[in-house]
This record gives sequence, C-alpha cells and structure tokens, in this order.
Amino acid sequence: MTGIEEIKENEAEKPALSNGYNKGEWPTMEYYEDKKKELRDLINKKQSVDRALAALEEKIYKLEGAYLEDTSQGGNIIRGFEGFLKGSNYKKRTDYTDNDRLFSFSSGTFLKFLHKNDSGDDSDTSTSQKKKKRRKLDGDSSGSSKDLPYVSKRVRISFRTDD
Repeated sequence: MTGIEEIKENEAEKPALSNGYNKGEWPTMEYYEDKKKELRDLINKKQSVDRALAALEEKIYKLEGAYLEDTSQGGNIIRGFEGFLKGSNYKKRTDYTDNDRLFSFSSGTFLKFLHKNDSGDDSDTSTSQKKKKRRKLDGDSSGSSKDLPYVSKRVRISFRTDD
C-alpha cells in the first residue's frame, strides 16, 4: 500500500462534518436551497404556532372575563367566596379589574401583545397630545398652561390630634 492509498482510506473513514460534508468539500447550491426551504418551512410553522397561541390566549382572556363577571356576586377563586357565604341578601356586585386577571396576565406573550397594541395606538399622537390626554385622565382641566410640568391634582391630607 502506498502513502496515497492510505490517505484515501483514512479520508473515507473520517466522519462527515456536522453540515453533511467532509473537510475540504464546499456546500453546493442544492445544499443552500435545501436549507433555505427548511428555514422557510420552520418560519411558517413558527408563525402558525404563534397564531394558535394568540388565539388560545385571547380565548382564555374572554373566558376569564366571563368567569369573573358571572361570579362577581357570589365569589370566585381570585377574590374569595365571602359573598357566597353571606347568602342571597348580599347583592353587592363588585366589578373586576385587570389585577383580577390572574391567568391572562401570567402569560408573557400576551402582555407583550397588549403592550404592542397600546404603544401602536399612541404612535401617531404627538407628545403634547399625550400630555393633554394624561391631564384629562387625571382630572386636570387646565390644558392652557403648556409650560408647566405635569402635576397631579391629588393632595394628601393627614389629621393630627394634639392631646
């Protein structure tokens, strides 16, 4: 056996690299086309899974809202069952808040979706319009003083008794 034949035998025994080619070989256009097709298929599959996840999270959000609304009088697993124990005379209906949405807001992707939608709605409004909107929501009707910084109208009151 000559030296060249030994090298050829050793080359044949070497395992292929992780890309499917032996050392020294270059990938062909067919290889790139296969990988592009595989990548496209994976991207389509991911988008399909993302849509299914969004639909499922929206369904959970709606069902959770229906549950919180239906059980607001008697009680539920979020707020407790005090209303249920007080009987039928207890008619106080308490509205649920976003803090009561334990299941919907535990999903990071749903929160990201909500944040994306909230920021998308404000993208076409200017900064001054956002400040006016903030003042209006906070109860500040004096929108004429543009130079003043945003100040809340809330005042803290404390009572001291001197004995």
